[in-house]
Amino acid sequence: MTTSFPIQKLPYLVLMKTVGLMANTERLALLLTSKKTESLVLSLKFPNDKVHTIYFAEGSCGFMLVSDHGENATPIKFDCSVRNGAGRNEEMNVIQKWCDVEGDFIKRTQTIYTKIQKLFPVCGLSLRLNNVSTESVERILAAPEFKHWWDVYTSGNIQPDAIKLIMDHASPKRRIVCDSEVKLPIDFCHPKAFDFNVAKYSVATWASLDQLLAVRYVDVIGLGQTRLRCDDVNVLLHTFLETGYQMCNKLEISVTGGIDVDALTENLHTFKVVNGECNTIFLCTPTKTNSKIAKIVTYRNLIIISIGANEEDFLEARRLLTLIRTRNRIQEEMNAEDMRQMEIEQVEREINEAEQVLMAAMAE
Repeated sequence: MTTSFPIQKLPYLVLMKTVGLMANTERLALLLTSKKTESLVLSLKFPNDKVHTIYFAEGSCGFMLVSDHGENATPIKFDCSVRNGAGRNEEMNVIQKWCDVEGDFIKRTQTIYTKIQKLFPVCGLSLRLNNVSTESVERILAAPEFKHWWDVYTSGNIQPDAIKLIMDHASPKRRIVCDSEVKLPIDFCHPKAFDFNVAKYSVATWASLDQLLAVRYVDVIGLGQTRLRCDDVNVLLHTFLETGYQMCNKLEISVTGGIDVDALTENLHTFKVVNGECNTIFLCTPTKTNSKIAKIVTYRNLIIISIGANEEDFLEARRLLTLIRTRNRIQEEMNAEDMRQMEIEQVEREINEAEQVLMAAMAE
């Protein structure tokens, strides 16, 4: 004869530890056993160690994903658009009583997410916004339930004003991705467009050199279609390498007008490795103002720049560039010495000529 285990009667701390060790699906299954168990489980304090993703489309929340932190984590899917039992996707988890609430899709999502966040406390929230109106974007970003977001991915017909609202919330701990469907006008501008830790814009014809020169302490900038050319990127490279602070760890940019290696590397010491259409170039400044070097990979119109600010970054390339810099310095000094010798010889000739003129004048 088997007897059930009275898990509800466990002491609070023991119950919290027991449920906390359960897999995500087991924790969810336990919650659904009864209304009393649901209240009990939602009252427990679990560590904030889950990654959440919420998919929004205008008029519909879509669904949420909950997973453990890590690349190989298997997510739990929650269908949040279901009401009155209609339209359920069999791959999704549906908690009907959570879905059947009053309000529009944003209000309904807030209600559902409040429960999910208690059951699976979040360490990172990602928002997926597809064809969402500017008004809805403003409400989503202002909702206290979603204030801890760290990542926004936008797609579809999202207006520039909606993108500006997202940029208003930029911080070094957040990232933004705009896919190729999000087309901002050429005159688009926002002072915090590149204040995210990661900022990727598939269509970036609006991005200017001045905006990029103002970048500070970001990890990755990705720019798809742009109006920038290789000589603009050269200006960026000089600034990246010569500043005393790290502007950007990695820049991916598609330039217009094709790749011009000479314009790209002008007035920089370089070492290039050619492999078909793909070139790898290591660069440093002619003068050793700091320890930065750059690694550039070019392919068709794409330039990928990685900035190494530490002595151990690109160690072998750093050693080679240091030797190239030393050789060039010695050569410049030798050239300067040759020029000085030529100047001395010219002065000596002029002295001799002046002596002869003077002696001739005195002999008369």
